[in-house]
Amino acid sequence: MGWTLTPTRTAKYDRFDMTISEFPTPPLDYSVERDWGRLISQAIGRLLHGKSNNVLDVTLGAGVAATTVSDARIGVNTFPIPVAVTANAAGIATPYVVDSSRVNGSFILVHASDSDDDKTFKLILIG
Repeated sequence: MGWTLTPTRTAKYDRFDMTISEFPTPPLDYSVERDWGRLISQAIGRLLHGKSNNVLDVTLGAGVAATTVSDARIGVNTFPIPVAVTANAAGIATPYVVDSSRVNGSFILVHASDSDDDKTFKLILIG
């Protein structure tokens, strides 16, 4: 197809940014208006392709019944949707959030307690 990936293309919107989990957001102010418009256009293009910076990787603690998840994108109304990534994660009941634990920046996931230390989930953050 003629696409090439080079280290200098990290801010460009192309087919290769589909594999990364964090995408650049345009600055609120930019000295060159034309370049700023291009950054806005690229960000909108990523959003239209489902790239919205709302997925976290979380590994639940072994031998504990709750794990604190911290991230700047979490707010008091954030709803996490857990998706199991490993077999041990798929084998336990779906973790849930205690509503009273929600604060800006973190929440507590309650889950099964066992000795497995590779219970990894992707959390889709909504809201």
